[in-house]
Amino acid sequence: MGSDLVYPTGSRQYSARRFYSALDIVGRRLPLGRYWPLKRRIDDHMMMSSWKTDLPFDADWVMGTGFIIRRDLFERIGRMDEAYFLYMEDVDLCARVWGAGSRVVCVPHAKLVHDHQRSSAAGPLSNAGRMHLKSLSIFAKKYRLPLFNPPTSAKILRD
Repeated sequence: MGSDLVYPTGSRQYSARRFYSALDIVGRRLPLGRYWPLKRRIDDHMMMSSWKTDLPFDADWVMGTGFIIRRDLFERIGRMDEAYFLYMEDVDLCARVWGAGSRVVCVPHAKLVHDHQRSSAAGPLSNAGRMHLKSLSIFAKKYRLPLFNPPTSAKILRD
């Protein structure tokens, strides 16, 4: 279960996401993602419209800050993958949750204040940016990372 992460100002962080495609990564890492036609795609990746009902909803993955997982499921799917130093470990864990036949749900009224600074936004050549790209390459070796269409939760696992 993912919580509704909010900044200290009270604005929503949009902590539930769809799985990535290469185009989503480009849109999120470069300023182009703020403009049409990529902006709409990035808004979809970040599941912005799913929050409008204030009802719990399925998400491909939720940000690791403040998520809750049943211990038996956590043990069964193998805990967190220590190959990731920073970034993508939550995406990996959620992919394994779906692969085990369980769901990832985000609960809009389970609010948690997250003083998030998104250091990975500093650019792909910054330390955080390089760590993010390294973790992304680990993830891409384990899971599907298509060029254009993000995989569904049922199709994230490699055959």
